Amino acid sequence: KDKLLKMRMTAIEALGKVASAETLATLRALLKDERATVSREAARRLLVVRDAEALPELLAWALKTATVADKPGAKDTNAARSETVAIEAVKFAASTGTLLEADAVFRALLELARCKNDLLMREAVAAMATVAESSHIPAIMDLADDNTYAYHVLAANVLQRITLSPTGTLSEFRAWWAQNAKSFGEEQKRDRVEAAARNLQRSEDNYDRRAAAELIRAAPAGIALVSAAPILLKHDLAREFSAENLRNWDSPLALP
Repeated sequence: KDKLLKMRMTAIEALGKVASAETLATLRALLKDERATVSREAARRLLVVRDAEALPELLAWALKTATVADKPGAKDTNAARSETVAIEAVKFAASTGTLLEADAVFRALLELARCKNDLLMREAVAAMATVAESSHIPAIMDLADDNTYAYHVLAANVLQRITLSPTGTLSEFRAWWAQNAKSFGEEQKRDRVEAAARNLQRSEDNYDRRAAAELIRAAPAGIALVSAAPILLKHDLAREFSAENLRNWDSPLALP
């Protein structure tokens, strides 16, 4: 059996190196293999070649592997390795999910956000910040409103990042969303970021400047970098944004 498994693993590696439509389809099918080692290696290879079309199957595989032993440290090595690859699959969703049908990707993340694996839960909620659309806001509000949920605070932060709302508490956010849900969109976010950029350049109040900078940092790269560009060119204002901020925007616009 070990010899046969080794041969299958070698074949999976070869399939990943070819990366044609046919070989990628074969790797996606192997995500359903009963052997955890085989399905994990197929997932890893699909992640290496960044096969966006495989994302729904990768998230389904991640959910299947999202089982945690009752006691910390009780997981075997095989399960721990699968967990590591599953986390990478969720991170892949955060960077690639916008290229696919948003509802399908979000539903998968929502299931992972409610799974029993602590690390996958956290990554799934964080990934929602880049994948979720306005129709998904109520589901994230439910996570944020559940004080028994381990990552309800993170879910609340995700709501702020998605909408760039000018609210503090969750109850304030609910009231704001009730008034703005129908008109909410990219144009509204762009207007808020542009206003923040103007305020950052004009205001002499340190609190206002910090608030404006934080809002720009939380905005999507395509919006934030356009508004922040004039600021980054000014020596006295550029220090408001660090190299880490540029990395977090994760956009070609931020490349040196």
